[in-house]
Amino acid sequence: MCKIWTIGWMAGDILSDQIDDILDLWYGFVGSHPHLVAYFAKGAQPNAEYLAKVRQRFGQWILDTCNRDYDQTWLNYQYEIGLRHHSAKKGASAGDVEHMYAAWFKAITLTATLWSYPYVKEGEF
Repeated sequence: MCKIWTIGWMAGDILSDQIDDILDLWYGFVGSHPHLVAYFAKGAQPNAEYLAKVRQRFGQWILDTCNRDYDQTWLNYQYEIGLRHHSAKKGASAGDVEHMYAAWFKAITLTATLWSYPYVKEGEF
């Protein structure tokens, strides 16, 4: 195993129970700078739901950075994360949106049908 991976795994072991402290420090830093808080706001106030999701992902990123092999799969995923935060990955064509809606509608219809099936008996409905 490469020395950098060994050191990374050791760091992951040490940091794993300190992630909340790291995130508290980071959120304190971001929260003390209004120009940074604006990126986490929905209207005038910070979006608490979004901040909670970012916190969870950021904590996982700390562990992944320490505990992952830096192989092509890892590199591809890091690139994908970058794209998700860039305008190049934000939109979809009208045709793609229509196909996604159709797939979603079919999944919801199937789910509702399956959930309803037990009630389609004499005297149940």
